[in-house]
Amino acid sequence: DPTTRRVWRGEQEHTLPNKEFRILEYLMRHPNRVLTRMMIAEHVWDYDFPNLTNVIDVHIRSLRRTIDVPYEQKRIATVRGAGYKLVGDDG
Repeated sequence: DPTTRRVWRGEQEHTLPNKEFRILEYLMRHPNRVLTRMMIAEHVWDYDFPNLTNVIDVHIRSLRRTIDVPYEQKRIATVRGAGYKLVGDDG
């Protein structure tokens, strides 16, 4: 919920740091669409930082630990060589 900045997966509420919340929100606004690291960086950090794209990977890894690892169905998919996408029930 972007208004209250609360994140739920099933019945479980999760607390996310600001950057992870913004990444998740961006992924959720573009479900099943591949978002490049640069697109995520430009949206979340509001500027382009081509030499620091590993920062995105670190935040995605942390986000996955919170909202994917505890669950059987994974939602954040890596698209090799392209970026990440939020996968819905329909794939």
